[in-house]
Amino acid sequence: MLHRLLHMISTADLIKNNPDDWRDKLNERSKSKGKVVLVLFAVILVLCLFVRIIT
Repeated sequence: MLHRLLHMISTADLIKNNPDDWRDKLNERSKSKGKVVLVLFAVILVLCLFVRIIT
């Protein structure tokens, strides 16, 4: 989980630093876009559950 979070942060850094070729680097890193969407969905679900538990 932490590794994926770091991956997302580094991707955001990539977008900020290289607006032109971040898409190529992102495609190199993640071979399937469906996997990325699934991971993002899972992260959002976990965050929602976490907020529910706290409040």
